[in-house]
Amino acid sequence: MNHEVAVFLLILLANAIVVVAYLLVNLLRKKKASRSGLFRAIVMLVCPVFGPLFFLFGWICFHAFFHRKVDLEDVVFSKERVMSYNGADVERERNMVPLNDAMSVSDKKSTRQLMMSIVRQNEENALSVIARGLSSDDSEVAHYSASVLQETLDKFRDNTNQKALKVREDRKRENRTPEERLAFIQEVRDLFDELNHMTSQHVVSPREEQAFVELQDGVAGLLEEMDAIRSDEVYQIGSRLLEVSDYPGCWKWCQMAAKQFPDVLPTYKLQLRYYYETGKREEFLSMLGALKQSDIAVDHETLQMIRFFA
Repeated sequence: MNHEVAVFLLILLANAIVVVAYLLVNLLRKKKASRSGLFRAIVMLVCPVFGPLFFLFGWICFHAFFHRKVDLEDVVFSKERVMSYNGADVERERNMVPLNDAMSVSDKKSTRQLMMSIVRQNEENALSVIARGLSSDDSEVAHYSASVLQETLDKFRDNTNQKALKVREDRKRENRTPEERLAFIQEVRDLFDELNHMTSQHVVSPREEQAFVELQDGVAGLLEEMDAIRSDEVYQIGSRLLEVSDYPGCWKWCQMAAKQFPDVLPTYKLQLRYYYETGKREEFLSMLGALKQSDIAVDHETLQMIRFFA
């Protein structure tokens, strides 16, 4: 065997040792031979000397010029939940206008985009706004508004009927444990909130709204029966009864609020609304004066009322 052949075989042996060593290191580090590692090993085996030198040169260049230590100074690894805030879309908000204003303009494209934006946000919270689209001159906007309203109202009717039936059935149960009583109260409160959410938007016919308010009144009575009704719920049912002109029903809740929650703002607001709607000026001014003399913190709406009638 001449010298050149011996050198060539030695190079092949050394190259094979490098390839095997690379595979072993790769296997120990990753617990499993990766596809890219096998590919490099084949290249180094087929191209002795040049293959290993090529990958070695690439590794040196990467660590010399591109690899940087990651700065984790500002990274928090806490498992506590945090609330993130997304910046407002200023450009989009700048182009938003009230639906009434949009409909008064003959730009149908803008009206349709606005309607779609409202629906995408949450149509159940904007039914009173969507209902205004029924009177739009644009047939597509009117048709879309009607479709959204019909679908949402049908879903509401089905859910309300199912929940009302369940409440009636659960009400018959006796000897509840404290946990079962709390669960039943929450069930009744959920039904009340759902009814109030819909009746406060006034998107159904007067007759149907009257029926829903009567159901809501019964649900509120059930909460009162269980000593679980809150002052804001009394104000809500009283306001709904006023809106359907059920003045005796509203007065019943006014008296209940004055007895159970005498020193809270919702009680004053409900009685002020009742006296104003029924035209009882003296009682209205007397109640307003009592509120001014009290230490109760008032909201912006009540403050404006006090300033107007002062």
